[in-house]
Amino acid sequence: MAERKRKGQDREEEQGKVNAPAGPNLYPIDIGLNGKLITSIDPVQGAGVNFQTLKNLRYTPNGIKGILGMSKINTTALSSYPKIRSGIHFRKDTPAESHVLVQAYNSGLTEAKIYENETAIPSQGDFNATALHTDSSGASWGRWSKAPDGCIAYCNGVDTMVWGGDEYRVASFINFNPDASFKYDYTEAVTNTLTDSVNTAFLKTVAGGGGNDSNAVLLLNANSDFTDSASGSAPAKTVTASGAVINTTTKKFGAGSIFFDGVNDYCSTLDHADFDYSDGTWTVDFWIYNNADTSGYIYNQQTDANNNIRLYNTSDTLYFRIMSGGTDVVSISCPTSSLSNLAWHHVALVENGDSYKIYIDGVEKGTTTDTDRPANYTGTVYIGSNQGTGNYLSAYIDEFRVSKIARWTADFTPPTAAYSTSSAVTHVYIGSVRPIRGAKFYVLTANTAAATTTAFYWDGSAWASVTNLTDGTASSGKALAQTGSIIFDDTKSIAKTSILYANQFYWYYFKFDGIDNNTAIYYTTLDCSFQAIKDIWDAAERNCLSFKLLKTTLEDYTLQIATDDYDDSASHTFVNLGAMTSSQYCYAGFDNPVTALYFYIAGGKENTNTATISIDYWNGTAWTSVGTVQDATLSSGKTLGRTGIVSWNAIAAGTEFTTSLTNEINFYYYRIGFSATLSANCYLYYLTAIPTQKQIGQYKFPILWQNRLWLCSNQGGKKNWIRGGSYGTVCVFNGSDSVELFFGGDEEVTAAAPLFTRFGGSVYDILIITKRNETYLVDGTSPEDYRVYMVAPNYGCPAPETLRICDMGVETSFGSNKHVAVWQSSNAIVIFDGNTIMPISDDISNFFDPADSRCINSSMVHRSIGFYNKNKREYTWCFASGSSTSLNEEWVYNFRENKWYEVDRGSKDLQLGINVIDTNGNDFIYGAIDTGYLERLENGTSWDGSDMTYNFRTSDMSFNGVMYETSIRFLKLAGKAKNITANDISITHYLNGSSTATTPSITAISPDSSNRIFQVVRSLNSGKGTYHSLDFSIITNNETIGLEPLRLGLMVKVEREDIK
Repeated sequence: MAERKRKGQDREEEQGKVNAPAGPNLYPIDIGLNGKLITSIDPVQGAGVNFQTLKNLRYTPNGIKGILGMSKINTTALSSYPKIRSGIHFRKDTPAESHVLVQAYNSGLTEAKIYENETAIPSQGDFNATALHTDSSGASWGRWSKAPDGCIAYCNGVDTMVWGGDEYRVASFINFNPDASFKYDYTEAVTNTLTDSVNTAFLKTVAGGGGNDSNAVLLLNANSDFTDSASGSAPAKTVTASGAVINTTTKKFGAGSIFFDGVNDYCSTLDHADFDYSDGTWTVDFWIYNNADTSGYIYNQQTDANNNIRLYNTSDTLYFRIMSGGTDVVSISCPTSSLSNLAWHHVALVENGDSYKIYIDGVEKGTTTDTDRPANYTGTVYIGSNQGTGNYLSAYIDEFRVSKIARWTADFTPPTAAYSTSSAVTHVYIGSVRPIRGAKFYVLTANTAAATTTAFYWDGSAWASVTNLTDGTASSGKALAQTGSIIFDDTKSIAKTSILYANQFYWYYFKFDGIDNNTAIYYTTLDCSFQAIKDIWDAAERNCLSFKLLKTTLEDYTLQIATDDYDDSASHTFVNLGAMTSSQYCYAGFDNPVTALYFYIAGGKENTNTATISIDYWNGTAWTSVGTVQDATLSSGKTLGRTGIVSWNAIAAGTEFTTSLTNEINFYYYRIGFSATLSANCYLYYLTAIPTQKQIGQYKFPILWQNRLWLCSNQGGKKNWIRGGSYGTVCVFNGSDSVELFFGGDEEVTAAAPLFTRFGGSVYDILIITKRNETYLVDGTSPEDYRVYMVAPNYGCPAPETLRICDMGVETSFGSNKHVAVWQSSNAIVIFDGNTIMPISDDISNFFDPADSRCINSSMVHRSIGFYNKNKREYTWCFASGSSTSLNEEWVYNFRENKWYEVDRGSKDLQLGINVIDTNGNDFIYGAIDTGYLERLENGTSWDGSDMTYNFRTSDMSFNGVMYETSIRFLKLAGKAKNITANDISITHYLNGSSTATTPSITAISPDSSNRIFQVVRSLNSGKGTYHSLDFSIITNNETIGLEPLRLGLMVKVEREDIK
């Protein structure tokens, strides 16, 4: 580069020779206007063809040429948040999306929001009125990056965010039957836009229960909550759960059942006219799964203790009684032998006139005939307890229904599906790597039957109904009748991960009641709002590092369960948990907190005794329950009845601690217990775990490198490190494919950028990392071989938003072109080609000189910005000079010519530059000004309605050396003709470095001409002097390019020797 620079200077000085012999004659001087702007030295020292001022005129290979103006993108200002400070253009091809996102501050720079503009590039259009995000308190200026998996990332030192646009891919799409009779994994089919049979989800329906008709006045499907879904009464009744919970493991139909623990659980709902059974025609029916203790009230309502209706069971009898005035006037009883424990049974209590019947599994088990009727009781209705004060039920209840009709009068076949409004139901699980607020279904074959949609999210312990659901796929009462979005209130603050089919995602359950068997979906996307980055398990099971069994003494069985190599004839390949009692425990230790244990149970050696499992963690002082567990090893009420995962809602960060059981290495231990004694032989041959989600920190900035998302400078932790996610993801920061890298001392990392470079015959993709006064690079291709190297201990980047990559090939040495990074260091603008850091700002080094009035404001150094125009191969540097607290200087470096020029936009200084791309791949640049507008740069004839001034001034020229005085008698300016503007080019002459123009003034030149170029001669009496400078300026607002000077000619006279 130095050699090229030297040759360039030689050429310029040769062209700039202006020596004229002494004498009475006039001599022509031809000035080619192909010099360069130099502000770092006195204009007297510049060669004759250089400039001391060059505003709004860029370099061409042979001279200078005016730049274009700028025009508004948004015609409506972001008036409440006018100070746009950072931004990115986020575009996707499938589905096609384009979003310009900006971080915009209020006038006081105390609060910021993220706004989105979806207008096609580069057309004019406004920002969406609703902000995508509001920055958290304490956040700094935001930083953006592209990210893998069709996303962008955003960090501001507090918020670490991700967004995948309006439509993001699904992680899993499962069409299933709740009874596990089928499961169709359509994930691959619905994550592309092909429509052939291989890439289409043909939704399979299952028989719906019907039964949710106009006669149903209370219906608890218990899929996710205690919502009354009965069709026969409006509005729905409010059912309050007191201790009772939704259990998603033990259920008859759908996604869950109501669990009553027999200690203090019950449900209740206020009295209603629908519970007046005095007309003698009604039914209460449900499915029940009794635990070992079968005593308890199932249904109860009273006016007082002497007037009530109740259905309850004891250890051996099921009773129904009506009490009036303290006397049981109606009574039925039947043995509970038909209600065997740990199995589902259907129970129906029916009155049809004078006939009362109890049916168990569709068979009449008790009956009486009586003319007495239930009264219209006024008290609360209780399910699972006697008035909420005792006789608590120990059982699971599913599909609890009250009907104002006698549903059955003779033996019947029990329902084979959950009660619904239709006879066909389609069940779909959708998994996402982060919480959603909707899903879009692209319909290939539309449903033609009346159908409805319900949706649920996992709240950590049960399926919960989404709120405010709107079904955009519905048409004329038919769900999935057209392509559309099913949207609902955002679940990002309430949804939790769950493990289904051995995958950890944010799972959502969609139930379509009534769609026909021909309905087909070919593509599905998710609406994931702008939200915090989440960590999702990488699908690699974690090995158990310590496993101990405490029966009478603590015994170590770590080696027995460490590998998946079961051999029933080799006792060292398994541990027998058989006959473990409720007072004995297993202890499993891991190097990090976990949220699930994967039990591998040998076939034929499963536990066959009824029991449930419990998991405890160490809180630092005692064993504490993890809470409700989801036990996939449960088989007919028998935990460890099969291989499966036992999972729980992750324990809050900072509340789990390591411990040692036998003075060995500390681990995160989990204590495993059982509610009852296990069968004699229960072989556990392998135990692994699923790690707890990592807490993503408060990062300063993100960067995309090698298709990994890197989060840099954790402001709540280690500021000198960066965390790299798993390849191709934005959600996996755990496991062997994620990595953490450290850089030097504690000083924070400030900026990063990837750089492609070549050394010899080898090609490298390196990552540049800077601190304020240090530069590093990272080399390698995977976590196993990443290496950190210090490049410069004294050159760093204190202005992170100036670091940009110039990937069009920059001549770093004579004949050698490379990609380079460019940024503002503490004392120069520098470039880095992967080998050497080199300054390129020598010509304007005065801006780094504290003695210069235009020196960069030291308190605003970190706020400078830069952007690269690859079409022009120019780097723009904006900074605050003097005492300014906003960016008031804009300077541009031309990499072709290795020269700087200045841009002056009047009062509309740029505070941001964003590279944007249209659908054809054409590049544009948007800029932001402090009145709430984005501007399209290099577009238009004005500064968004304000005049543009084009101005150049030569250096102080000595035409015959410093020992002679000369005068300019004539000048001639040639340039491209301008036929729109009526304004002229003003000319000013300065003598001997004076700041005052010489008199008389020079007549202005009109650039108008009927020819392709104008060329105008002006006479002037410059006066005698050693140094001459000429200034040319024109103001326009209607010319595409307001000034294109080509040549400058002078007629000079040598007046005399200056030997005074």
